[in-house]
Amino acid sequence: SQRLIDATLRAARRASSMRAAIDGVAGIYLPDRLHAVRIALKKLRYAKELVRELSGSRAVTALRTLKQAQELLGRMHDLEILIARTRALQGSAGAASLRLSADLDLVVRWLETECRQLHGQYMANRKALIAICDRIETAAARVVATASPAA
Repeated sequence: SQRLIDATLRAARRASSMRAAIDGVAGIYLPDRLHAVRIALKKLRYAKELVRELSGSRAVTALRTLKQAQELLGRMHDLEILIARTRALQGSAGAASLRLSADLDLVVRWLETECRQLHGQYMANRKALIAICDRIETAAARVVATASPAA
């Protein structure tokens, strides 16, 4: 159906956007760019869910991988916000005591360690995410080829 073709093409565009976002991060821990990957991933996941629904497919592996990566990147983003808020608290008048400032330093270090561990998990899953993009783009190319009238 035309709705399935349109959804498949949309998913391919989303896959291309996600690949560009992933490429923009490379292997470096850049919170803003990782957040962009998360947003692109979320859009791709929803497009993929629509294609799955319209096609009647029961395949769930790619969607599960996308969802797990989205949750991981979401957790990293939440921790980054918490780090920023903790640092802001350290600089405020309410954190004048050295003891409190030292305690907040410990919290920030713990949060940063957690972010690094999550980033390692993301990097381990990066190839799988790119492979999903490849499969979605290949499927869209097949749909276009079969939907195009013969020359």
